[in-house]
Amino acid sequence: EWSLKNKEHDLEVLQLRLALHREHRGNLVFWKLWPSEINDRFESGAKAYYVEPDAFFGVNFGGVFTHAFLEHQRANARKDSLDKKAEAYRAYFESGEFEKTWGLRHPKVIFTFRSEETVENLCKKWSRGSTAAALWITTYWQFLTNPTGAIFRTPVDGKDELRSFPGQV
Repeated sequence: EWSLKNKEHDLEVLQLRLALHREHRGNLVFWKLWPSEINDRFESGAKAYYVEPDAFFGVNFGGVFTHAFLEHQRANARKDSLDKKAEAYRAYFESGEFEKTWGLRHPKVIFTFRSEETVENLCKKWSRGSTAAALWITTYWQFLTNPTGAIFRTPVDGKDELRSFPGQV
């Protein structure tokens, strides 16, 4: 049974979807919620992983498609649980399971957090990982008010440069 916190989280994910739909004026190609629609458990090496994002979606920018997972974090999650999520995505992409399941390559993972401090700290920490280029990090409020603006940080940058929505031309 869903708790009040879960319902609030789900409502915020819906608000993020509406913000994206509003800004892309109908270019939101699909939006799938997790885990009700998809359940991706897989093994890579000797480890088992479970990728459980809040959503998976696609956006069309004049014939150029961008696919992204959404990870919305309402609370201050423990750093080790966030590291495990980033590691699961790394394994998902590198193992070929994502491409096998979806027939797609090079998706992005958009993390939204409550504080800018968390965004900055995770960008520094995750900059050493092989999945760094796939991780796009911003605050919930920035995504809600301007999802196509230069609001995203990517750990691979190694600098304080903000980027616009992945794939946007």
